[in-house]
Amino acid sequence: MNNNKLLILLLSFLVIIKFIIFPILDWQNELIAETTQLEKKINKSEAYINDLPKLIEQQETLKNILIKSKSNIETYHDIGRYKINKQREIEQMFRENNVNIKTLNWREDMKTINGFSLKLQLQYSGRVKDFIALKLAILSLGQSVNLRVFGINISIQGNKSLGFANGNMEIIFSPMESGNAAV
Repeated sequence: MNNNKLLILLLSFLVIIKFIIFPILDWQNELIAETTQLEKKINKSEAYINDLPKLIEQQETLKNILIKSKSNIETYHDIGRYKINKQREIEQMFRENNVNIKTLNWREDMKTINGFSLKLQLQYSGRVKDFIALKLAILSLGQSVNLRVFGINISIQGNKSLGFANGNMEIIFSPMESGNAAV
């Protein structure tokens, strides 16, 4: 009988451990894990709060960059007038740089999400040094303009001259549609 009491006592002790002690220990471990996670979040929040002035300064810098970038992108109200103005501007650039335009053709306009992609193909001839200056001038037109030179033939080079150039180029304009644009 003494063994039975001892076994019952041992069994009751094991039941107490299984159903009371272990759940309390698990609950404490969960609380410790939650507390650790909350401490990490608090530390991270404190770091953000400490870095807030830097973040605000960086946000302002990015806003200014975005505003400047948007101001460099061309817009149009009437795509026909835009093309005429760009054609005049390009013709003027060629005249100022002493490069002759042999042919000038607008290719089919391609509508994009924000506006148009306009391709102006032309053939030219002139001195190489003038062509180099012209190319630099076209490249300085801004983000909305992309220059593709298809071919260039250089001839009659000498000791005192870079020679003459003739060839084809394509200038791609990518203006964005303004709020009240007429297509």
